[in-house]
Amino acid sequence: MGKIARLLGSLSCALALGLAPQAARAQGETPDALGVSIVHSLFSAVDLKALITKSLENMPASLGELLKARPAWGPLMTETMGDEFVNDRPEIEALIGHRLAVILSPDELRTGAQIMADPGILSLVAAASGATTSGGAAVPSAAAIRLAQTPAGQSFVAKLGKQDTLMDPATTREMIAIILPGWFQRFGKQAAALEHAKS
Repeated sequence: MGKIARLLGSLSCALALGLAPQAARAQGETPDALGVSIVHSLFSAVDLKALITKSLENMPASLGELLKARPAWGPLMTETMGDEFVNDRPEIEALIGHRLAVILSPDELRTGAQIMADPGILSLVAAASGATTSGGAAVPSAAAIRLAQTPAGQSFVAKLGKQDTLMDPATTREMIAIILPGWFQRFGKQAAALEHAKS
């Protein structure tokens, strides 16, 4: 799941160039709600399934001997994992959003939610991820630039760039626990269909 941390870290790289966003509805929301809004905006900016499947390209190779007997299962594993991640997206957004609420101050959360409302920032993050949902490149606003240069904006960027802090072991384990049951079922059903088609 390091790809998710790297995706979140892409925002840090984009903002480090001095770019920032327009105001969003950040006042009066709970810390968890602000955290979820940040992650939701980020996930909405990219082709999430493509991002996940690309990050798992080497997973089938680790199964070696098994896939010699069933080579079609390799692509099926990554494909179904991408599908399951998208299916479980609300739970994953809630999980990572809560983590952001833990590691960010109220000011950093509010500023981060505003930053993530800017189409130009999201365009840069999507381009950095290599899994964009559109070809257009928006330009960050002048207000965005000012916001990213505030103390809260700078600390938001710095903390988001610390992947080990963001995706700590407990959060990573919980994400895996969310995904695996549905993935087992999804992969098992489609693998069984392939086996049935051969008989």
